[in-house]
Amino acid sequence: MLRILLSFSVALACLAEPARAQDAAAEALEGAWVVSVGDQKDRFMILGGLKSEQGEIRVGSSVFGWVDGKGKPVENWKASIVGDTIALSFETPGGAQVGAALKAGENSVIGDWTSRNGKKFRFRMTRLDQEELAAMRAAAVSAKSEERKKFGLTKGSMIALLYVGADNCPSCVRFINRVGTDGKNLKDIAPELAEARFVYAHLWEFRDPVTREVLPADMAWLAQPAASGKMPIRKRGTPFFAAVVDHRVIAQGHGTAALEHLVAPAIKRALEEKRAAN
Repeated sequence: MLRILLSFSVALACLAEPARAQDAAAEALEGAWVVSVGDQKDRFMILGGLKSEQGEIRVGSSVFGWVDGKGKPVENWKASIVGDTIALSFETPGGAQVGAALKAGENSVIGDWTSRNGKKFRFRMTRLDQEELAAMRAAAVSAKSEERKKFGLTKGSMIALLYVGADNCPSCVRFINRVGTDGKNLKDIAPELAEARFVYAHLWEFRDPVTREVLPADMAWLAQPAASGKMPIRKRGTPFFAAVVDHRVIAQGHGTAALEHLVAPAIKRALEEKRAAN
């Protein structure tokens, strides 16, 4: 389990303890991140062995790749400490140039992504702990597998698509304009989605948590820790999607790529099992 992200703004302001401030700045970057670029499939990044020296953060190890694949080190790494901000840039294994500014205490950061062929995108980098990233990667790999696990559904089972969107998320605005607040046009993405119950959790800010107030009463449990102490949904930004059957989340992820490659296939399998149930 990664250590909890430290807020380094106070440490940086404490001039009597520059070494501690530098260490806190390095810790703000170290760990696991999920990287979302437009509607593309999610990527992941794991940073380790970071060390601050003279206003720069050196990286000891890095792994970057598709969430359902293996990763490789990033190149041309540069991270500079400017006040309470880290100015970050690097080159991905695929040749994209990435730049972002991470402010103190932020777990989700938006930056600029320029592909190898010069196309420009906005991207989001969201912090996860190691266990959450491992679960996300395992789910992505499982979705690619031919194996089909039974969900234990009955004719009366509830199958729902949970969508979490925010007003300050351009991708969310495009998505909800496309499908409608009632999800009536979801069939244009995947026919099976039109057969699932559509639940729209509306947020003002993409960083806002999902609370009971934005969920229907029978799904308020999604905003509370399970018996294991873990949250049922691992929302770290928007757009976020989850396939829910009865009282269980069977697939979840960020971006429309996750909807198409993880969530929609899970809903399709659930619907097929429900139809076949006695």
